[in-house]
Amino acid sequence: MEEDAVWTDGRGIFVQYVPRRKPERLLRAISERGAGKKAALESAAEPNSAGAPHALWINWSGGRIPPLADRAAPARLRKTINERADAFQAMTPERIDRALRRNGLASACAQTEGEARRTGYDRILFSRRYKLYVFHLRIAAIVRLADRPGDPVGERRIDADADVPLFKKMTRTAVRAAYSLGIDAAEVIVAAREQGRLHVESVSLPCARMADWLAEAYAKEIVACLNRFAEEQERTEPAVLGMDPEFILFDSEREKVVAASRYLQVQGAAGCDAFRIASRDRSLHPLAELRPEPSAEPRQLVVHLMRTMRIAARQITDPSLHWLAGGMPRRGWALGGHIHFSRIWLNAELLRVLDNYMALPLALIEDRSAAGRRPRYGSLGDFREQPHGGFEYRTLPSWIVSPVVTKGVVALAQLLAMRYRRLNRRPAFEERLLQAYCDGDADMLYDAFPPLYEDLSRLEEYDRYADYIEPLMRRIMARKRWDEQADIRRYWKIGIFS
Repeated sequence: MEEDAVWTDGRGIFVQYVPRRKPERLLRAISERGAGKKAALESAAEPNSAGAPHALWINWSGGRIPPLADRAAPARLRKTINERADAFQAMTPERIDRALRRNGLASACAQTEGEARRTGYDRILFSRRYKLYVFHLRIAAIVRLADRPGDPVGERRIDADADVPLFKKMTRTAVRAAYSLGIDAAEVIVAAREQGRLHVESVSLPCARMADWLAEAYAKEIVACLNRFAEEQERTEPAVLGMDPEFILFDSEREKVVAASRYLQVQGAAGCDAFRIASRDRSLHPLAELRPEPSAEPRQLVVHLMRTMRIAARQITDPSLHWLAGGMPRRGWALGGHIHFSRIWLNAELLRVLDNYMALPLALIEDRSAAGRRPRYGSLGDFREQPHGGFEYRTLPSWIVSPVVTKGVVALAQLLAMRYRRLNRRPAFEERLLQAYCDGDADMLYDAFPPLYEDLSRLEEYDRYADYIEPLMRRIMARKRWDEQADIRRYWKIGIFS
């Protein structure tokens, strides 16, 4: 078997590739963009050069990456793109299909040739097909594919930054598809069918041979990723955290959810949020949502949260209504506990740590009904970038079920934001554990928890947040599930329970 070669620009970018499929144009584009002037490939530094203090290792071959100590790269190398490309290469179309569907994506990756022929007519009539080039949670380029073989129009480049709802939706789909398969750089073909429904037709690793414009698009993202990585390595400030956990108002006598918009405005610290009713043609605002002032200090953020609860209690004038939180306190009512991060770089490694060290442990104490929100809601790695430059992590259920859980989640979020690069376990890569998470199988998940807890407790900053995190860890170890039918005001001493 041919051994992979390594190329570097001498400034911190290392590209692993197969010699007979050398990505010439990509390497030239990286070299030119990094130097700020035209540079020949031959002038690029040798792999054993001293390099830069920060380095980005990119697995373009899809092969196995050598151990860190064996790589011809600086000692401070910490960021790898497509680290699990070899595992992805070994996946069958059926496994890829299951992985995508498990993450709430419609997939046709396992469709046989015969099935494709039988559905070809529908695809031609009702489908527009696009290829999206993903690089580390971003889209380097989009191409509109020919609708049918022999189409004279052929492939057409699309502005990836165009403010078009369909393109934004496709972007989220393609990034989620690559992330759910454990890869960072990929080519994803997405079909936009009738009524805007998207199907993932295929996911593959990037090709070595590409047009100049695509090489330049990739090089732009690669250099930007290295720069952001260097900035993140030097970051010493804690992240600023925010939140917008949801709850519903439930009339226990009539067994009915009461719209929060009856009492709360759409905007405000205590407001209401939209929820699409499948049987209707519009969105209502039945969910109550708390939006406390952000803070870098978990204790202060909890204080702000309690303040918004008191505001909500003054505006919700019917004290007989129960406040229910969690994942799905009533059938069909999926709730989220989104955590907002700012002053921190959104990257795949951080998302993996949030998934493995927060979402998986929290699933051990969810109410059994909470798994009903997945996979449409609560899939791992679910995020949304915000206009202010931060992002929200959207995987978790509404964790305001009790002060113990809330304090633990908030403090854990800050701890992970500060030291995520030191946490390397990824049990969510195991298919059986990922399926257990989707199914709400706490017994299967529990075996993965003790090593995660041990990693957390060894962090030097753990003691700083131990007063908040330890009670949550003890509850997880005891497998004490929360009760989504309990009125959360009782635990928070709000309103009639104060």
